[in-house]
Amino acid sequence: MIYRLHASRLKVLLHAVRKSRSERVEAEKEALRITESYWFEPKETVVECDKSDISQRIWAVLADIIESMAHCSKEQPFFHRSNYRHAQALMWAPLFHDPNGAIQQGSMSVVPAHKSYRLRGLSSGSCAMSAETILNALFDKKR
Repeated sequence: MIYRLHASRLKVLLHAVRKSRSERVEAEKEALRITESYWFEPKETVVECDKSDISQRIWAVLADIIESMAHCSKEQPFFHRSNYRHAQALMWAPLFHDPNGAIQQGSMSVVPAHKSYRLRGLSSGSCAMSAETILNALFDKKR
C-alpha cells in the first residue's frame, strides 16, 4: 500500500514537470495540490520551504517519495519494485531540478550538492551512477 501511493505521487509529479514550458506551471500547481496531501514522513519533519517557490515544494515532495521507496526496500528486501522506482527517481532528479536543461545533459546529469543531499542515495556524481548503486543491491550475492 505504501509503495503504490508514493509511486503514484512520483508519476503525478513526473507528468507535470515533463509538460511544455507554457503548460508546466499550472500542471505543477495541480500536481502539488495532489501530492502534498499525502506525506510519508510526518509533516513536522519535512523541511519547510517557501510556499510560493514551486520548485522547492516539488523537490520536497520528491525527497519524501524517495524516502518512502527506501523504506519499502528496507522493510521488504525482496520487493524489487521499490528499488527500481527508487533508482528511476534518482535518474529523474535532474529533470526535477531543471526541467528545461536536463534533457541536454542526458543520463550523466548531476544535481548540485545543495539539493542532492536531501535525496537518499543520490551522490555528488552522475545520477546514473547513483541509480546503479541502488539497483546493485538487488543483485547482491546474498539474494
